[in-house]
Amino acid sequence: LHPEQQEALQVMERSTRRLEGLVEDLILFSMIESDQSPLDLQPTSLIDLLTSSYERAVAKGSQNKIQVAMQIPPDMPRVLADQDKITWVVNQLLDNAIKFTNPNGEVLLIASQKDCLVRISVSDTGIGIPEDKIDEAFQPFHQLDGSSTRKYSGTGLGLSLAGKIIKSHGSSISVVSQVGEGSQFYFHLNPVPL
Repeated sequence: LHPEQQEALQVMERSTRRLEGLVEDLILFSMIESDQSPLDLQPTSLIDLLTSSYERAVAKGSQNKIQVAMQIPPDMPRVLADQDKITWVVNQLLDNAIKFTNPNGEVLLIASQKDCLVRISVSDTGIGIPEDKIDEAFQPFHQLDGSSTRKYSGTGLGLSLAGKIIKSHGSSISVVSQVGEGSQFYFHLNPVPL
């Protein structure tokens, strides 16, 4: 192939991946909105789940010159969760953290246990969210920068879906953010009783 043809194929591949992601998000959103996506709650190894998401994020972060780190105690208990859906949420939070962090920034995935709950958090050194805009970030099809010249792409479904999935697990996503310094998104899950 000529260089121009290779470039055209790469553009098509990137567009196809974006379209696939959009279709998957729309299907998931539709199923959750119509209660057609029941939870498959099972004892789940959080270490395995988060390690898989972390390894995926490291590869994505390296493309953007962002350091991704993880802190998980080796004795982390299993949690009662729908593994596929919680994996989707963690991946979404990591993807957002990478997307909104400038090169040479950092993203950190942490799991900890406190007060009989397991806490999962994703923090970054990114652009941050104004306090009065945090609730807007969870509205479906809403971008904080809705202008036609916005810097960051996306459908505005990710955080809305993540919030609904975590709510269906009996929890909620909380946000601590400072403009220009970064954000932390976190939620809690129930550990499996011993």
